Amino acid sequence: MSINAEVGASSPGGYSQVVPVDRDRLHDLGVSKSSCSQFVAVQNTAHLNVIEFFHALPYFPIAFVRQQNGNYSPCAVLGLNSGENLFLDADGNWQDDVYSPAYIRRYPFITEAITEEELKADDKDLRKPIFVDETALVKDAPALFIANGVATPEWQAIESFVSDYISAEQLTLSFTRKLNSLDLLEAFDAQVHPDQGDTIRLKGLYRVNENKLNSLPAKVIKDLMVSGELSRIYAHLISLENFAKLLDRSARRKQQ
Repeated sequence: MSINAEVGASSPGGYSQVVPVDRDRLHDLGVSKSSCSQFVAVQNTAHLNVIEFFHALPYFPIAFVRQQNGNYSPCAVLGLNSGENLFLDADGNWQDDVYSPAYIRRYPFITEAITEEELKADDKDLRKPIFVDETALVKDAPALFIANGVATPEWQAIESFVSDYISAEQLTLSFTRKLNSLDLLEAFDAQVHPDQGDTIRLKGLYRVNENKLNSLPAKVIKDLMVSGELSRIYAHLISLENFAKLLDRSARRKQQ
């Protein structure tokens, strides 16, 4: 017998009431830490940017999921069951000694997905409207905007972070588009076999086919190497061994 879990690939789960960031509407409001903790607790995957692969490699399996628009997105697998995050401490917060993906740190803010036109434009300084999950804002937290819509240091840091996130998303979409154009991605079910109990099978995942990778023409391999994309591909492949670490974390949680 096996336990199956489908890995989500559509709109970000955990966002409730998304509205545009409006300085007047958000006057004197700040980000609720408890809401951020609640968001993190139910994530069994977190989208990754390609520049995060080396940071994520020691901790998570890095796989790909297919979006509804046909694009692929890399993600860190955080749990073996739906709504399960195995990287939280006893207080329900992200563990200090584990890398926290930018996707996790970005909440409750979000932007629209990068469009085909924006990617083709190759805009290195792309700016997009920022939205926020309104349910995560409270008055008893450091304010984002004060009187007359003046931005506080808290908002300035968030705006800079989201801007960097958009740039990283551009690189990531270009990377996954290249993997797809080279026909390197294949569907697979991640199977984890506990010493006792049922086999756990995670569906909806994609990985690079290593045989197809090794069969690419030498010039294509060289281009991937020069661009730094080949090292990211190998980081992804090596990281798949981390499914065993997830099983260890799950076992320790059950003991606790």
